[in-house]
Amino acid sequence: MWASYVSAFSTNVNEVFASDGVLSEVACASSNTCSTDQLAFRAVLARGLANALTLTSASNNASSNPLASSLRTRIRGILQTSATGAAAQCSGGSSGTICGSDWSSARWDGTQGLGQSLSALEVILANLPARPLAAVNSTMPTPGNGTIPSGSPAVGSNNGTGGSAYSSDARGVRTSVFAMAGVVCAAALLVL
Repeated sequence: MWASYVSAFSTNVNEVFASDGVLSEVACASSNTCSTDQLAFRAVLARGLANALTLTSASNNASSNPLASSLRTRIRGILQTSATGAAAQCSGGSSGTICGSDWSSARWDGTQGLGQSLSALEVILANLPARPLAAVNSTMPTPGNGTIPSGSPAVGSNNGTGGSAYSSDARGVRTSVFAMAGVVCAAALLVL
């Protein structure tokens, strides 16, 4: 049942908000009349798509479900194409890091602001893997497993216990990233 809801959601997003596979604010982007709020709506949409992607990946039998596989492909395509466009737009200003709003253009469009930066940050974060860090870090070489000689000072060592020296809670990392994004946004508002 969840798959039909996610399918309808991603189909609607693809048809309405993702022209040429790139997320866009259809109410105002073509006329270049978007408010700050409208420019930030893509951040919310990108997070929703990332959550839908996680749902299709984490569900039981997701790997053997053809609909889930099709949904993952569709959603991942929208997120990756949009992130590529957002990254290209974050090349403006004298610092070369100011984000614009036209993700379908390979050149900075000259716009800037909180909405553009927040949406770009969120769509790029939406492309990060949503798996626990322990799964990634558990393959790190550790003393005693034959990859690092015993007695070697190993950066990130877990004292040979076989576990990771890092937190296995990816939500803690995401919370930290969002907290840092909030601090950066607040600082940007103070500067403006």
